Amino acid sequence: MTLMKGKRFLKAKKIKTFIVEDLTPLRSKLLKIVKDQPEVETAFAREGRILAYVKGKPRPVVVETPDDLSKVGFTDVNLKDLGLQDILA
Repeated sequence: MTLMKGKRFLKAKKIKTFIVEDLTPLRSKLLKIVKDQPEVETAFAREGRILAYVKGKPRPVVVETPDDLSKVGFTDVNLKDLGLQDILA
């Protein structure tokens, strides 16, 4: 946790360091899908949760399951089309 908070300091000092959270395969895939949505301004992971800022909403939306993708603009969540059927099996 301390390391993740400290990455802001490293970024401010312009130190070339790459620090990301270690996500489960499902959460990693969900984060990529969320980032690709046109309604999403920015998305990131914090403490294992995916947070997405959606256009027109002042607070971030939390995405924890494939069903939560509807919160970021998905109308039809088809696990096979998203490539999630193997992860959830």
